[in-house]
Amino acid sequence: VAGILLTACRQDTIDRTLADADALMEQNADSAYALLQQIPDAAGRADEATRARYTLLLTQAAYKLYRPVPSDTLIRSAVGYYEQAANRAMLCRAYYYHAMTLYERGRHDEALLLLKKGEHLTRDLNDLLQLSKYYESLCMVNDRSHNYDLMQKYAKLFLDNAFQLNDSILIARGYNHMSTALVRLGFTENSKESILQSLPYLQRMD
Repeated sequence: VAGILLTACRQDTIDRTLADADALMEQNADSAYALLQQIPDAAGRADEATRARYTLLLTQAAYKLYRPVPSDTLIRSAVGYYEQAANRAMLCRAYYYHAMTLYERGRHDEALLLLKKGEHLTRDLNDLLQLSKYYESLCMVNDRSHNYDLMQKYAKLFLDNAFQLNDSILIARGYNHMSTALVRLGFTENSKESILQSLPYLQRMD
């Protein structure tokens, strides 16, 4: 009985730590990452749901902090769990960070397929913040692939979302992506206009 209680207490502690890390992730990824480092055995000893969440959050924090991300195998297992569990919100996130893991490893075609898959699912859920991440990444991937018409398309979608979210930083980035797409397409004057439109939003940033 004592062993069962100890295991239950450990599981409860891990779950609370994961919830705290998740709550901090967008605004303070450093603190989220530090919390995750307190439970390094979560991927091996906890139940499947906890392992999936731990892996996803660790991958997300590492990516946001420009640290080496966990292996492709781990995040792939998290994707598989959320597909089986039909947890669409977490699956949207898992697709995204799996795609970014692949992209960082130079597997651009695989990453693009996952980004498109996740984009459609996220659009159905109307998660504007997560959708913005997909649009921005698709914008940059198409820039790398020299698909400048698609780059412009996703830059506009990203900018539209940024205005809906009323986020000055995202709006400034959206104008920057739009400017880059326009100059790639040869529309230099339009590109300059887009940069000028970004300036008031840049001035609001810290």
